[in-house]
Amino acid sequence: MNRRSVLATAGASLGLGGCLEMDRTTEPGSESTDDGDDATENDSPKSTTEGEFEQCHLVSIDYESLPDAIRAEVDAALEDGRYETDDLLFDDAVDPDRSFVVVDGTPYDPRVETNGETRTLELEASDTVRLPEPAVVSVTNSADRDHEVHVELTAADGERVVDETVSLEPGEERDLEATDEFGRYELTARARTGHEATDAFDARISDSRSDGTVAVTDDGIVATQSVADMLPCPWAARDD
Repeated sequence: MNRRSVLATAGASLGLGGCLEMDRTTEPGSESTDDGDDATENDSPKSTTEGEFEQCHLVSIDYESLPDAIRAEVDAALEDGRYETDDLLFDDAVDPDRSFVVVDGTPYDPRVETNGETRTLELEASDTVRLPEPAVVSVTNSADRDHEVHVELTAADGERVVDETVSLEPGEERDLEATDEFGRYELTARARTGHEATDAFDARISDSRSDGTVAVTDDGIVATQSVADMLPCPWAARDD
């Protein structure tokens, strides 16, 4: 499965809420054992949580914030390399096509596969983590005349991921696609008037949305990064 092939479409409908309510209801406690234990005969995790999870679409899912039942499935997948069950709860709570599970600072790419009634969860450590949708730099001309602005977004290694000049009429705004890779960058904007502005631009593995803004006015030019906090996963505060 190419987990990133559907992200642009999925992300466009999410807004800042980050989470969509799902209709699927799971009753993981419906299976029972003779001794009443909460583990299967293979010592695999078995949830005793009843009710429904709202699937969360945040990019970064902190392992510690997961409900106990989901955390147990993650533990089993990490310990054994994969976790197989006919009653998987993981993707009730987490979007495997969008989210990464961060365990002790390491992001893991979750993969869920179905074979008949058996469903399998695998977690692969990721060296490169990318945003579901590229960040953008919005360039706005608030002045009373036309302006030409050169915008650069430079990575820590010196690579310019944005190197573009835009011409704007008064009141016009243009969005430049920035980067979908986490890292530290520098945003620089120069107007033909000689005005220049620079600001740090960080794309972090966090539950926030970071975009850049370049604003041209009659008095000069401003370059900033705006950060919008995402709502937490709906189950994050729930005590299982």
